[in-house]
Amino acid sequence: MPLTDKSINRKKATDKEQWISLGGGCYLVIAKAPRNSKRFVGKTRIPNSKGKLYSVPLGSWGKDINDPLEVINKWDEMKKWGKENKTDLRKYGERLILRKSLKTLDEVFGLFLQHKSKHIKPNTYTTIKNRLNQILKYLPDGILIDEFAGYEGTQLI
Repeated sequence: MPLTDKSINRKKATDKEQWISLGGGCYLVIAKAPRNSKRFVGKTRIPNSKGKLYSVPLGSWGKDINDPLEVINKWDEMKKWGKENKTDLRKYGERLILRKSLKTLDEVFGLFLQHKSKHIKPNTYTTIKNRLNQILKYLPDGILIDEFAGYEGTQLI
């Protein structure tokens, strides 16, 4: 039986924290500690299906969420986003503020070498420059630094 507004409001906190399943890894957590708090939490393994379960806070009842269907829809949307982007769901809030850089890896290496040249000996500078050039040989020309972000970047490396 799905939870309704009335049934959530009637639930009282006990000494022990209560986890009430809403289905699909979404839970209503009722705790006595911070003034009878009622919050929603999702539990998942996305993006690593064999990984450890982790909790994703979804919001508090009455403050962030006023309808149980709202939290279930939000949780489903988060899971879909996580699977598509192969990303940890705790980063869902950051999805809209991701700033794409137009810098290439070659430019970043150049800036790094420029900074390092003031702090190291000439022989060390030459060694670092040669190592970075070896890395660039194995990557496509003009690859953007943002292509190394997230799960896809890890796979590329």
